[in-house]
Amino acid sequence: MMRRLLFPTVFLAGAAPAAAAPCSELPNPIYGLGGSASKPTLARISKALASLPAPDTATIVFQAPGACLGIYAVLNNTTITGTASYWDATGVEKTCDLPAAGQVLDFANMANSAVLCPLAPVPLPPDVGDYEGSVNTINLIVPVASSQRSISAAAAYFVFGFGAQGQAAPWTVESEIAIRDSNSAVQQLLGATINVPASKFAFGVNALSQNGSITRVASSAQPEAAIGFVSGQAADVARATVRTLAYQHYGQSCGYLPDSTETSFDKKNVREGRYFIWSPQHFFAKKDPVSGEIVRPEARKLIGYLTGTVALPAGFDLLRYQIESGEVPRCAMKVWREGDLGRLSRHTPAKACHGFFESLTGGTAARACPNGPRDCTASAPACNFGYCEVQ
Repeated sequence: MMRRLLFPTVFLAGAAPAAAAPCSELPNPIYGLGGSASKPTLARISKALASLPAPDTATIVFQAPGACLGIYAVLNNTTITGTASYWDATGVEKTCDLPAAGQVLDFANMANSAVLCPLAPVPLPPDVGDYEGSVNTINLIVPVASSQRSISAAAAYFVFGFGAQGQAAPWTVESEIAIRDSNSAVQQLLGATINVPASKFAFGVNALSQNGSITRVASSAQPEAAIGFVSGQAADVARATVRTLAYQHYGQSCGYLPDSTETSFDKKNVREGRYFIWSPQHFFAKKDPVSGEIVRPEARKLIGYLTGTVALPAGFDLLRYQIESGEVPRCAMKVWREGDLGRLSRHTPAKACHGFFESLTGGTAARACPNGPRDCTASAPACNFGYCEVQ
């Protein structure tokens, strides 16, 4: 059975929201700041954390003003105020009130590294750690009513770098080109991919959020002219209204979808190195420059879960949560890259999860091993997460 992808709750116009409670009264709040691309994964993880028995119960409290604003806040010890999102044990997104005097951050999260954020120092100072999570894609989208199926890097360069003057038909109507701002991870990564600086996406309409981009593209009265870009997670759950274009990178002879087909969720072309625009999620936190240990205990625990340095609580199936939210764990990747969009190299995970990933996404799953390694063969002798793997 194919997984159901998660997406932040959308409140209907006219509904009266319940009064927000103080965030500090939530069970073990963990405060984060960053981009909206990570919210589907944070929502799934937070739901699971909220369902755990004490003392492991925790609540992720998150603001998403923009990816780069997260790392800037960690670097500058900026506190956050106002309201923030959190997810309860049923997965419903709610809001809570932060202290008027400001709340210290535990972590920042975005889909790109700090290198693409112009105000972040390179390298990061020794008291800030960068911890990689699972992989997400950037998808170029059009309305389902559009006849377009693919786009090249060169065409995207002219669309987002020059607008109508770029003459990259049919995407020449600037009011139908949905963009974001230079703090957005999806704009940072797409810009670095097609060689248009994120600050130079001047031709188009700022959709303000991923939901905004999808809404603008999906509801366009000129479907052939409409185009935008969002994270793969957002594109996947909106397939009823928008279509992901196959992307042909510089030097490639044809375009590739993230998945093997328009209707699959197997991320085959990402995992095997054909689809170009992907990056691991990045988590940032203050650390001790000598020991390397994350300073704030709640961040240390959460990031430890994500990086495998802290044992997972019983019943906390992190791998499943990452896959069900639309991301690709590193153990399901067959290629890897250093840096945001660096050269690909062959990747052999220490404990592969290809079979488990494909069992949840409708791919061709490996041989199951309900009885352990004795169910496997010499060509794939390891039994990992219920499926036979090479190692």
